[in-house]
Amino acid sequence: MVRIGAVSVEPARCDKDANTALAERMVARCAEQGADLVVLPEGFLEGYVVNEPGMTRERFLELAESVDGPYARRFRALAQRLGIWLLACFAEREGEAVYNSAFLIDPSGAYAGRYRKTHVQSGGDWRFYAPGEELPVFSTPWGPVGVMICYDRQFPEVPRALMRQGARLVLNPSWGMFNELNETMMRTRAYENGLFIVFAHVKGALVLDPRGNVAERSAPQDEILVHTIDLQQVDEVRRKGRGHLTDHLRPELYARAAQTGRSMR
Repeated sequence: MVRIGAVSVEPARCDKDANTALAERMVARCAEQGADLVVLPEGFLEGYVVNEPGMTRERFLELAESVDGPYARRFRALAQRLGIWLLACFAEREGEAVYNSAFLIDPSGAYAGRYRKTHVQSGGDWRFYAPGEELPVFSTPWGPVGVMICYDRQFPEVPRALMRQGARLVLNPSWGMFNELNETMMRTRAYENGLFIVFAHVKGALVLDPRGNVAERSAPQDEILVHTIDLQQVDEVRRKGRGHLTDHLRPELYARAAQTGRSMR
């Protein structure tokens, strides 16, 4: 069992100090309701300013935060002070590159993992973001946990890769696309992989169960959603002999078909 909090408020644009203070308040509220793990929306620290009118690469580099920057340290201190796990999301600067990143921080304030958004959207965040090149899962007291960020969720291969590495829970901080199609897509991603997904968006939050149901959703006025997940439901859904579709995957067939398709181009 794990109690998860999802923050669903929109931060200010370009105001890292105000947004860190906002995160501290919202995460503390989740912790007060017993959350073991709290998820912030995509790009929360800087307010996802990549598409702001007039934004330049130079300004974006200034706003991006290094892994050991002062605001990153405040996120780590927050997790340590509250004794929780925290998924902190911000534009991460490494040299002259910027990644759309999510950092999993453990209750000691140490980094337990980093995910860099692998699919950056043409016509949008590709202008300033470099794409990540890995789909890792991270060790937690509840087992392997995966992360995908916003646009990543539109690619079935992403949660499938996380599931195949043992993830029973996927965290999905997001900023764009919040509508009926999105909910249908999120339910499908949970169903086809037999896992839980926690979707934290600036306009709302969803918890999807391994049968593809909405286990809980935030109300329009809610700033946080806190929900207890029983990961044994994943084990029950995927139990051998019950015929879950993850038992019937044929990766060698898909790889062969993909290779054939490439050779015919």
